[in-house]
Order: sequence, then C-alpha cells, then structure tokens
Amino acid sequence: MMKRFLSENKKLLTLALPLIINYMIEACPNFINNAMIAHLGQQALAAGAIVSTSFSSLLLFFYGILVAASTLISHYYGAKEMQSIGLVVRDASVLALICSAVMLIIMSFAPSLLHMAGQSPALIAIAMPYVHGLMLGVIPDFISMVLWQLFLGIGKPKVTLISSLSYVPINLMVNYALVFGHFGLPKLGMLGIGLGTAIGYSLLAVGLGGYALCHPIYRHYFKGSSNGTNIWHIKSLLRIGFPMGAMWTIDQSFFTAAAFLVGMLDVSLLAAQQIAMQITSLIMMMIAGLTQAMSIRLGHTWGAKAYQNAPMIGITGIMNALLLALIASLVLWLWPLQLISVDFDIHNPANLKIVEDAKPLLFIFGFYILANALRYAAFALLRALKDTYFPAFCSLIGFYGIALGLGYPMLFYWHVSINHFWLLATGVVFIMALLMLWRFKWHLRLIPPI
Repeated sequence: MMKRFLSENKKLLTLALPLIINYMIEACPNFINNAMIAHLGQQALAAGAIVSTSFSSLLLFFYGILVAASTLISHYYGAKEMQSIGLVVRDASVLALICSAVMLIIMSFAPSLLHMAGQSPALIAIAMPYVHGLMLGVIPDFISMVLWQLFLGIGKPKVTLISSLSYVPINLMVNYALVFGHFGLPKLGMLGIGLGTAIGYSLLAVGLGGYALCHPIYRHYFKGSSNGTNIWHIKSLLRIGFPMGAMWTIDQSFFTAAAFLVGMLDVSLLAAQQIAMQITSLIMMMIAGLTQAMSIRLGHTWGAKAYQNAPMIGITGIMNALLLALIASLVLWLWPLQLISVDFDIHNPANLKIVEDAKPLLFIFGFYILANALRYAAFALLRALKDTYFPAFCSLIGFYGIALGLGYPMLFYWHVSINHFWLLATGVVFIMALLMLWRFKWHLRLIPPI
C-alpha cells in the first residue's frame, strides 16, 4: 500500500508542481497592471477595477467551458486514442470562436451595462478604452486556453509553465511601454493596458499553436483533424464545461457578494475582510494547480480503464491538498500580524480597528481554506469522471441558498458578527465537500471487480 502511495504521489507532484508555479505566475499581471493603472489617477484605478472584475467574471465562465477539453483529452490519452486528441483540440477551437463571439457581443454593450450598474458617465468614458483594448485579445486568449488544455491533458504541464514564463514578462513590458509611452511607443494610458494584454494573448496563441503543430511529438495528434467538426465533441465540452463555468462564476460572485454585504456594514470591516480574501485567493490558486493535476491523473487512469487505481489517486490527491492547505492555514494562525502588515501599518493607531477585525477573520479563514481544499479535491475527482452538474448544483445551493440566504438576515436582522457569517460559510463549504466525496464514492461503486 505504501509503495503504491509513494508511486502515485510522485506522479501527482510531477504534474502538480509546474501547474502550481504556472498559476502563481499567471496571477502576477493583475497585480502589476493595477499598480500601473494607479499611476494614472484614482478615477483610472476605479475604472480599471470595475473593468478587470467584470472581465474576470466573464472569463471564468467561458474558461470553464473550454477547460473541459483537458478532461476529454486526458481520457483519450489514457485510452491511447491519439488521433482523437487532435479532433478534440479542433472542435474545442471552434467552440472557443463561438464563445469569443458571445463574449465580444456582451463587451460591446459595456457602456449600457456600466450605466445600468450606476457608474458615472465620466468613469465609463475612462473605462471604455480599456474595454476596447481587451476586446482585441478575446479570440487569441480563448485559443490559447484550448492549446493549454492540450498540453495539460496529455500530462505536459511544463510546456504551459514555459509559455507563461515567456509571455508574462513580455506582456508586462508591452503594457508598461504602451501605458506610459516608453521605448518610442505612444502613450495610450488605459487603452495601453488593454492593447498590451491583447498583444500578449496573441503572442501566446501563435507560440503555443506553432509549437504544437511543428514539434514532432505533438504534430501527429493533428493528422486527420482537418475534416468537419464533430458535433459530439462540442456537446460533450458543453455538457462538462457549462456547469464548471457556472460553478466558478458562483464561487467568485460569492466573494463579491460578501464584499458588498460587509461594505454596507462598516468600511474597516470590509478592509479586514479584503485582507483575508486576498490571501485566501492566492492560496486557493496553488491548491487549484494541485487539484487540476489530480483531475488529469484520474482522467488518464479512467481512459485506460485502469479503474482499480482510482481510489489511490483520490486518497493521494486529497492528502496532498489538505497538507498544502494546512501549511497555509498555519501561516494564517501563527503569523496574522505579519500578513496584515503587508497592506497596513499595524503600529499606526488609525489602523488599530482593521488589525483587530482582521486577526479573528484570518483565524477563521484558515479553516475555510482547509474546507475549500477538500472541496477543490473532490471537484477535481468528479470533473475527471465528467460529473460537473452535481458540484455546480452544490455550489449554487450552498453559497446562494444557505450561506447568503442565511448570511443576510444574520448580518442585518440578527446583527451577528461577520466572524459568524464566515463560520457559516466554512461549514457550508465543508458539507459541500463531503457531498462531493460521497458522489465520487458512488461512482467508484460502479467499478467492475477485477
């Protein structure tokens, strides 16, 4: 048993470590772009925050649909149906173009949507150049996402890591040059951020596509893929991906809703909660990289019909996810003041209330991270088995039906503290994780005996 565990652990970590690093690198542009926008003024920063938040929410939904390609590819790779891999990439690319068209239509209505959201005409005028620049990058971004799923699905995460290490610095340099007018380029301000991002996406799509089509190891996947689109793949991608995109959107919107609710209560509470949310989001990105590796491993095993290895993959993945979450939670529990000091001067008397509010929140969020790591791991296992409707339904009922459904009266009618709200959310997430694990165990019951 121990030998099997160590063997599986080595395979999982070989896939997971490049993915974890890749996820962390991908988070860098958002932070640095915000710093650039901040130099353009407070109005620009506010407009940039609105655009980036809205754009990210849309991206999450469509990414969920396209990421389903790695599930199908991992199954075909395990089954050694190599030609089918190229067909999935082809059909996922068609779906990416359809998703791009839908997203571009939505973005074209940005002025009206921002106006309906109560934003001022002046802020909308500042935001729109950023939106127009980003619109140019939607198609290459979605194509890049499909190509990433190719390399992840066949267990080659180092390719995506190298691509991120190459494109992120170039993207940031182009953004810097276009925003502030350096290196002989025009000073475009907000348009420069969007246009630079679009250029980065385009370079990434061309680089990944050229590498996949020209490299002898990957080129053979595309033999015979020039025939007509297979509607079955499109339906499968939507069946797996649509609930996944919905679930990711629900997850993000829950954090947004929590920020709105707390902001209605107290500004310092909102600042304290933002510290905890920011740290949690960063930690969950690392755990997401690990759990995606779990999904790929199980996809390969399921495709190869080596069903008896599935329980060990599940156990190994869950233990690693909980270990990573525990290490992160210990940092929150043992060094809360050091974490708070990253954003605020903890010795300034003006920040005393924020510090006092943030300390218990960080303690609670440590448990939230543990529960959410278990949920991420359970979802990864279900996703590998193409079961995404159940976890999406759990997220909808858990976050909106229970956490927010009970959280709102708790905060505004019963006047309990924000700490109790997050204790409720932590309990809900833990229950969702247990339900998903039960669902995975139900799938394992269908495994034929040896």
